[in-house]
Amino acid sequence: GVYPKTSLQHVMKEGGSVDEAISQIKSSRAFLCRLYEDAGVNPKSHCSVNQSEIWNRLRKAFDWILIDSPPIGASDETLALCSSVDGVILVVVDEKTRFQVDANLKDRVMKAGGTVLGLVFNKQRLYIPEWIYRRL
Repeated sequence: GVYPKTSLQHVMKEGGSVDEAISQIKSSRAFLCRLYEDAGVNPKSHCSVNQSEIWNRLRKAFDWILIDSPPIGASDETLALCSSVDGVILVVVDEKTRFQVDANLKDRVMKAGGTVLGLVFNKQRLYIPEWIYRRL
């Protein structure tokens, strides 16, 4: 139920305060910010969100910044962000994404100036019953 007033894309495109794009989640120490105005719109058509001054300001204000971006293959903007962040965690569909595709994604991130921190498997199926995993 947290909806920031605007997005970072809007702040970078139209100007304004970064604080308008950041909303605190209840009374926690966590904050939420949208990268783009409309998640359903192709981010290739948006202005660049790779402005170092805004990222530097956010780094000073927060200990951790997590960005859930569109897939690298779907957005050149996501690849451009790789050089502005401390690390990239690749999310791939388990048992569907071939290892060659994973290796290619890793190479693309590294060529774009990013550091790959790790890999997360999405939609993983457990073939052994969960109660057995808990006993191991």
